[in-house]
Amino acid sequence: MRSKLPKIPKARNNPARTSLSNYFERISNSLEDRIPEFLQMKKYARVYEESQKLLEIERTIDIAAGSIYEINIDDKKVISTQLIHYSQLLSKKSKNIKQSAQGKTFSKRIQILHNANQHTQSIISNTIKITRHIDRINTIIPVIKALLKMKDHEDHENTPVLIAISDALKQDLHEPTIDKIKLEMQHENIVLTKYDSHLHFEHLNDASDKLIGLLNDKLLLMIGISENLIAGVEDDGINDVDAEQRLPDELMVLFLISSILDIFHRVREIRTCVKRISNSIKAFIKIMQTVQKDLKLRSLLHDGENSAYEIISKHIPSHLKRIMPTINEIATSLDALDLKLKLNTLDLDKVIRLTNGLVYEKANRIWENPYDF
Repeated sequence: MRSKLPKIPKARNNPARTSLSNYFERISNSLEDRIPEFLQMKKYARVYEESQKLLEIERTIDIAAGSIYEINIDDKKVISTQLIHYSQLLSKKSKNIKQSAQGKTFSKRIQILHNANQHTQSIISNTIKITRHIDRINTIIPVIKALLKMKDHEDHENTPVLIAISDALKQDLHEPTIDKIKLEMQHENIVLTKYDSHLHFEHLNDASDKLIGLLNDKLLLMIGISENLIAGVEDDGINDVDAEQRLPDELMVLFLISSILDIFHRVREIRTCVKRISNSIKAFIKIMQTVQKDLKLRSLLHDGENSAYEIISKHIPSHLKRIMPTINEIATSLDALDLKLKLNTLDLDKVIRLTNGLVYEKANRIWENPYDF
């Protein structure tokens, strides 16, 4: 019996791959002379794209300087402290309300306690947010003003304040810690205590000037690239500034801008929080009106010094009333800013994302970032 011949596998596309590989190699060789030109075009496109973002950001700050006279909630620090005090007292009352409802069979009384606790928690959380926003605004404004007055250093790479800003932005883009920045300022003999927490429209103009300076640098770079492309000359990089020398200064400017935009955002958030607290206060008082004859609920929610009812209906509203005229005045200016931005085909939230995107790229040296999506 004849033995079977072994089956031998055979690849089909070896000649095709070899032929295609030769073609690609020939094309690559013909394009090698154009690689420097391609790299220059890539750099040109990147700088142009970044410049367009910076122009939008600068236009926003410039419009803001023409819309907002002053942001000043410096005198609200005491109110902020009092709000923290009452939110802590209310938090203790909230725990008592929650414990009274735990493990009990569901009833109308338990439902009332649940609703009362829900509104109490809303008041506490929004009060804490307001105090945080006020504290951050009052802390960051002196730093902004000091940076605007700080003398320029030629050696950006080794300037401690700029290094501290870069490190802070790398660790937390949205709310960078400023303790180290303030410490380095002290070492540079920058006295922060001589700067108050009033952000004037002239400070916005000064920040805008910083952006214009940054844009001038970008323009000079683009002119150099375009001249090389027109002349067909390779870019020798002689006019380039090393990233480690350039980025700290750029990040300082973007830190200024992002901090200013963050202040705008926080003022709007304070107004929103006050509205939420107001709604919760109204709902809580309405609940209290339904439990007048229930002695157990009254003793838990209403009776005694610093009761939940007294804190919610008296103390917190009285302190919020002292904040609101200032917040409403600034927020009205921000509403006007929003309208002007829309007329100029701009949007504050979009500009904040653009700024965050540039900060993210430069702080992390990552050139593909999630803020572009």
